[in-house]
Amino acid sequence: VVNMSSMFNGCRYLKNIDLSNFETSEVIDMSSMFENCLSLSELNLDNFNTNKVKNMSSMFQRCTFLSNLNFSEKFSTKNVENMANLFASCSSLNSIDLSFINTEKVTDISYMFYLCSKLENIDLSHFNTKNVKYMSFLFYSCNSLISLDLSYFNTNNVEKMDYMFSNCYKLTSLSISNFNTSNVKTMQGMFYGLKSVKNLDLSNLDTSKVEDMSFMFVDCTSLTNLD
Repeated sequence: VVNMSSMFNGCRYLKNIDLSNFETSEVIDMSSMFENCLSLSELNLDNFNTNKVKNMSSMFQRCTFLSNLNFSEKFSTKNVENMANLFASCSSLNSIDLSFINTEKVTDISYMFYLCSKLENIDLSHFNTKNVKYMSFLFYSCNSLISLDLSYFNTNNVEKMDYMFSNCYKLTSLSISNFNTSNVKTMQGMFYGLKSVKNLDLSNLDTSKVEDMSFMFVDCTSLTNLD
């Protein structure tokens, strides 16, 4: 088997899936594999060999009942190129260990944590984003996030940052002074709804290629300083 895309998509009443005997060593596509498994309460992927997988987009999208996701060393993402929507709308997810996630070849992480409204912490310190082009809606409505360290982010090739931090209304500070935005074309709604941020230093942002800045600071109601 090389393709498992959408394999369980829409199995909305499944609470558990025993995957202990799955042979996944040749699989290339796991996109939307568990998408819309609305009742899934746990998911054990300890035995998954994902060495050849290139597409994991929407793999866990709308697994709204999952509260925890942990990955083992066997869960390799070293060849994955697409992680868009990977955890999108996992609205019960309150913790996630991403230490085994390799993003070296990934070009798309847009919507990755979209509507993960219970996540209080996201450790992305080991993320290699040197090849990423799309970060649209990355943290959209992660409205339990209080802090976010993106000092390790390489944004040299990013073209889209629209609504990237939108509606993260508990964030009290946001530092993106290390961002290289020389290739970014859209920043539409990028800081929309950052209701608790008082200071934004954007003095290092290169906007020479940006075509759209609409809705960029809408509802930043606490903002007193904007450079």
